[in-house]
Amino acid sequence: GVQLSTAISSTILELMNAAYDEALSELKVLLRKNNERCLVLVDSIEVYDISDRVQRAIATGLIDAVKEFDDNAAGLHIHVKAAFPSEIRPFFESSNAEKTDSRSHTISWNYREITSFLAKRHFERFADSSERSYGMEALEQDSQAREYLHRYLPENIVTGQGLEFDTLAYIIRHTQKKPRQVIMLMNIILTYAQYRDCNIRRM
Repeated sequence: GVQLSTAISSTILELMNAAYDEALSELKVLLRKNNERCLVLVDSIEVYDISDRVQRAIATGLIDAVKEFDDNAAGLHIHVKAAFPSEIRPFFESSNAEKTDSRSHTISWNYREITSFLAKRHFERFADSSERSYGMEALEQDSQAREYLHRYLPENIVTGQGLEFDTLAYIIRHTQKKPRQVIMLMNIILTYAQYRDCNIRRM
């Protein structure tokens, strides 16, 4: 696994040809001129098959390539980072695990942040003209975000066992406070509402 990932990392770095060097030089000049910084973020994909040796090696090779580039770009105002779901990180075998792990950061979301996130996403996609005056900024507040979401979601739900729970707390708890899983669950709810020919704005 480590040998394959090292080969992949080396291949990625070899793709840095003359055109790449020219573009990098121009970026350096621009950043120095404007006294600015550049962040290159390699975002996470939705699903990783951690049982697939090649996928694990590619992800590990990407981590090593990002680390090497970030090291080489020190002092150039260019920062390169890669994002991965935290639960699969232990399955990556970096060729320099100690240094990589010491520079890793885990981003955790709390209940209020996710509630605000959900409200903003729903507002962006479904708010009608009468709601636009509500303002996206108001949804930063937990109470406002909950009030907005409860226009479309019931305040409480009852499980098949007859137990009653706060709807938002139930959703967030069962997605382990992971935004991508919250989005996936909300998409399922919306798809189900469409399938049942319900008003999509009254989930």
